[in-house]
Amino acid sequence: MKKLLLLAILIVPVLLNAQNAHQRMDFAKEKLEQKDTLSALAFYEQALRLEPRNPEVYATRASLYNQMGRIKEAKADYDKAVMVAPKEAKYYNQRASFFNLNGYDQYTITDAEKALELAGNNAEEKNKAYYFMAEGKWNLGNLEAALADYERLLANNPESGIEIGSLLSSARILGQLKKHKEAIARLENLVAKYPDFTAGYNNLGFQYTQNGQYEKAIEAYNKNIDLIEKHNTDNYDLQSGNKVLTGGKQKAPPLNNRGFAKYKLGDNKAALKDINASLEIDPKNAFAYKNRALVYIAAKKQKEACADLQKALELGFTKTYGTEVEELIKEHCKE
Repeated sequence: MKKLLLLAILIVPVLLNAQNAHQRMDFAKEKLEQKDTLSALAFYEQALRLEPRNPEVYATRASLYNQMGRIKEAKADYDKAVMVAPKEAKYYNQRASFFNLNGYDQYTITDAEKALELAGNNAEEKNKAYYFMAEGKWNLGNLEAALADYERLLANNPESGIEIGSLLSSARILGQLKKHKEAIARLENLVAKYPDFTAGYNNLGFQYTQNGQYEKAIEAYNKNIDLIEKHNTDNYDLQSGNKVLTGGKQKAPPLNNRGFAKYKLGDNKAALKDINASLEIDPKNAFAYKNRALVYIAAKKQKEACADLQKALELGFTKTYGTEVEELIKEHCKE
């Protein structure tokens, strides 16, 4: 009887601590829903005092730190989560996601490979590992290796979010490899399966354009714009990977791209209307200035064209897209 009583005395505080730690995490979640970040952080701190070796608390707080731009603290918490749970794939995947978002591509690959090693029969963690391996390799320019990882993932029946990202990213890689027909087939599959995914249509239109199918490109951009107006959904700028365009800015990329397709069909007036509308929404889009310069060149408006090419250069076109603007300046702006 004494042994049972002693065991109960030992177990009850542990259970209370665990319950309290979980409660603190729930409180933190409530505070985040109320946009009270400081109170949420205080509750995470309380949870860690109760359970200093709880990897979930570290990983959850790390995610919040990352959203706040407190990168150093985020990394420290992800490191702690991995340290206290070194055999759990999910924490390596979460740190891989952090590395991927912050441009640490080789670290992304290393953590994803470790997650894959530990995942065993856990299909969800396996697929996440393949995804982050592919992302890291793609960012490092290893296109074929990245494509192979996306293919392995897609063959493994991933959940919808990862499937969407993988279909989109692998299609873009196929486009980079000049396999535009394969890219188009993949994107057509994507929008057929997920018809409300706006970015799918913008990327499909881009691949149609690259393949010289300008009428089809315009149809895809029209669908993209219609969906944005209908749902007011976020449209990820997946071509640069830099940010999410919200509010009215969502329409800027498809308007610019549709304008370029119209320019390729020789309809300069309609092209100019679309590109001007795009630049009114997002006046810092270097690609749109380049496209408008092409329309001006076709209309023999050299002064306006050269001004736009210079603006594209100032906005960092070369770093993001290559030397096309510099070459156009040499050809058309000799004065």
